[in-house]
Amino acid sequence: MNMTGNTILITGAGSGIGALAEEFVALDNEVIVAARSRGKRDAAERRGLKTIVAVMPHLLKQRSAAILIVSSGLAFVPSAFVPSYSATKAALHSYAQSLRFQ
Repeated sequence: MNMTGNTILITGAGSGIGALAEEFVALDNEVIVAARSRGKRDAAERRGLKTIVAVMPHLLKQRSAAILIVSSGLAFVPSAFVPSYSATKAALHSYAQSLRFQ
């Protein structure tokens, strides 16, 4: 990926990702940041998928665009204490991989 002149969608940007977004802006990129409301974890990944689908037409019109999905290691090593959260993170990872090959 070229590091300048992109349109970048960053999902899951509520956890300290602001500095990363600022770095991309400083490199002359258009950055779209999507984050869930604090304390609203239920269906957060579904909203993330809806955000990607909603922004996709805009991204497809750009000369260069990228989607940066911030997820969790629980997508790969699930926890018995948060099975639904782990499963939705795995689903988000799978969705991202599918988009990559389209």
